[in-house]
Amino acid sequence: MSLEVAKEFFLENFKSQPCITELSTFDEDSLNKFISKSHLIWYYSNFESGKLEYSKRIFEYDSSGVYVYSEIVRNEDGSVKEFNEYKVFILSLITKKQVVEYVLKINKPKK
Repeated sequence: MSLEVAKEFFLENFKSQPCITELSTFDEDSLNKFISKSHLIWYYSNFESGKLEYSKRIFEYDSSGVYVYSEIVRNEDGSVKEFNEYKVFILSLITKKQVVEYVLKINKPKK
């Protein structure tokens, strides 16, 4: 289960393969800000260390053809890093290139 799930959702809804933009790693606060106006459409969670962890999620950022896929970054042993970091991808229609560029301009992740 990975980015492939997001690609399948996208293909099913838009009948087109997505263009994919891989972003740098986001911390949890930056990711929450980035997706604050998005609609959650899918998640994969597990119960770990006494809490529910949403390790993979797909958001509809723009209903006209922009999705966001996030996945928590894990240590080599599979454990979650002390401070959650997320790998983020934008999936979009080719006609939404300008929307993606604008989204990236206003939502720069913290380094």
